[in-house]
Amino acid sequence: MRFGRLLFLAAVLAALLCLFCVTASAETEGIFSYTVTDGEATVTFVDTGELEEIVVPETLGGYPVTKLDNNLFFGGFLSNSDLFNGEYHNTHPLKRVVLPDGVKELPSQLFGLQYSLEEVRLPADLETIGSLCFAYCISLRHIDLPEGLVAVESGAFCDCWSLESVIFPESLREVGVGSNGPVFDYTAGLRYVYLPAGITTLSMLYKNTVYSGQTASFSDLYFGGTEERFNALTTDRYDGVTYHFETDPASLKPPYSVSFADGILTVTGSGEIAFGAEETARPWDDRREETQTLVLDGDFTRIGENAFAGLPSLAIVILRTGAAEIASGAFADCPSLTDVIALGGCSAAADAFPAENGVNVFAENITAPAGAGWNPVAVSYADVTLTYDGSLTQNAYDFFDILSVFCDRYGEIDRLNVTDFAFEGVPVYYYEPETGRRTRITDSLRNGVIYPRLEKDGETVAISFNDLCEGIADHSIDSFYLVINDEIHQETEDTPVSIVEQIKNTIQRILRTIVTLLNKLFRLLNALKTN
Repeated sequence: MRFGRLLFLAAVLAALLCLFCVTASAETEGIFSYTVTDGEATVTFVDTGELEEIVVPETLGGYPVTKLDNNLFFGGFLSNSDLFNGEYHNTHPLKRVVLPDGVKELPSQLFGLQYSLEEVRLPADLETIGSLCFAYCISLRHIDLPEGLVAVESGAFCDCWSLESVIFPESLREVGVGSNGPVFDYTAGLRYVYLPAGITTLSMLYKNTVYSGQTASFSDLYFGGTEERFNALTTDRYDGVTYHFETDPASLKPPYSVSFADGILTVTGSGEIAFGAEETARPWDDRREETQTLVLDGDFTRIGENAFAGLPSLAIVILRTGAAEIASGAFADCPSLTDVIALGGCSAAADAFPAENGVNVFAENITAPAGAGWNPVAVSYADVTLTYDGSLTQNAYDFFDILSVFCDRYGEIDRLNVTDFAFEGVPVYYYEPETGRRTRITDSLRNGVIYPRLEKDGETVAISFNDLCEGIADHSIDSFYLVINDEIHQETEDTPVSIVEQIKNTIQRILRTIVTLLNKLFRLLNALKTN
């Protein structure tokens, strides 16, 4: 494989030179350069700059994008010594790429040396993944391959240290064709691969070479056909690997799907979400730092140990699912978590959430086990009134975020009935209409009914929490009244305390980022010391 790697380096040099030789006839649109042939666009260059995410458009200049030049995403160049000793450095910011559906082929070396690349959304029409396409993408943990993929050429995933598993689609026919070594080589994290029964060519699938300090973890190879069929394709056998035949690929896929947008991680499916050990990679690990809200949608029965532990920015969890069990440590080490809304009910272990957070758990008829480090808030709804039964302290942002969830759940909500409630961070005032005086309330509100009012044309008019939450979200409402036990308390979005709250949250995020970077630096220093 060393000869093949030298060829790769030579190809990288040639490609880098080509970056300075974009054809004069190329057109540009935004960060993309492209040429047009027979009414179809070929992307020839992308100015990646300091971008973490790049979305290649479906059309450029009005022409459908159908081809990609192999010079697009080269991450840089290291010396031979660095490459062969595995001393990589994640200095390139690009983490996510979305490719247009009309592209049928990923050319050779397309993503070579993109050390920080974590996620690629592949075209729906993709048929071929070229040789060395993902070479040295050391941060790539998983990849979803579209149905319709026909060929994966040699060395396609070499040096993908973090890649854990690959399930090839039933359309695949050719694997490993070419002269650039095994499809999987220097892939220490690879645990299993599924190959469909319809394969006609199987060449150079895997080699168990790893760098110093790494251990090959490849343990299982699954094949959709019979053992006789597999033996007819190849005589290769890998030490320490268990072979499984007549496998249904559906049995290898988790019973849920994952999507991410605007800080919201959505997991849709059913059954149990289980991860046995902290070192086991999860589909959402690529979005650990960015996830602020988690939505579980479907019919989940159990959220297992470590399922969503270690998400530093996670603040709110919404369970739109059946009555689920939340296991011990399911949300451990989530320092920003404050609220969990279980719309279908739930039971949670005493240490399911970080005890120091005092997490509020909203659900119908919920009780906390003895010694629980979280706060149960029983929720009920009747006669357009939502009731919180329990002691609760919230800041205004969480208050309205959670109310909006219940508005979606129950429909029209005009009043909120509380038993022991206090705002945190944002002042609440008693308002005297006769004198116009406002007096700040410092104690918790007990046995109160809260409902909103707007001032319009000199009068206060009724508004539902549904409309209020929507108006706050789209910034069409920035001043309103909260009426408590028929006493008016003014509350606005632009109070100085709100700004302080935002600054505090920003500082917390910066501190968490610094801690994360220091941890990575210590691990790197320890690794260098070990070597």
